[in-house]
Amino acid sequence: MSPRFSSSDGHRIEHSLISEEGGFKTRMAGVVHGYLWKLLMEYSKWKRRTDPRIFLVLKTLTMIFACPALLLLCGWMLDALLRLTFVLPLETSTDLGFILVLVGWALALWAVRTEMRVMMSFPNPDEVIIKLMGLGPFKYVRHPYALGLMLFYFGVGSLFRSASTVFLLIPTTFTLALYRVRYVTERQLELRLGREYSSYQEKVPFLFPRLMLRKEQVMGDWR
Repeated sequence: MSPRFSSSDGHRIEHSLISEEGGFKTRMAGVVHGYLWKLLMEYSKWKRRTDPRIFLVLKTLTMIFACPALLLLCGWMLDALLRLTFVLPLETSTDLGFILVLVGWALALWAVRTEMRVMMSFPNPDEVIIKLMGLGPFKYVRHPYALGLMLFYFGVGSLFRSASTVFLLIPTTFTLALYRVRYVTERQLELRLGREYSSYQEKVPFLFPRLMLRKEQVMGDWR
């Protein structure tokens, strides 16, 4: 005689399969989490061992070449999937893209050059931050490097006419990154540097420079 299964047996088998699937997903999530955590720890060790100037150069090269390429690739895929087209005419998007790329590149390069010059004299990271507060682009915004990269990325997206890159990926990426800088990195700097950094925050805007500069700032640039 062939075995007979009741409805309760079917429910038990179904429950067992669901439990096994859930257990597999949980194990896979644990493996991925462990791998990412290990990767993060190795990155932190490498960063501590690496000369800060070399790390700054490598970070800049990654941000200037690898990250825009990745954003553009994802943007083109989304454009094709959603059938999006760029809203600006070709000539306008090209001119705007060139202007943003040049301005963003110049600002980011100015910030990196200023930071490298300070690093040559002050190896301590906290001393570097304190000395940067009144130098170069850091006297106008607290994060000129981020502002330069953002302008550069928007320019690249406009040059290559990717709607998803310009209107979705870049705003989302920089919103998340700048949120972390404002509420994690700067909070740590406030704790480490105290009133000195708090005073800097009160005088200098976070990302976008003020249109009206104080007289002493303007005169200082021309001395």
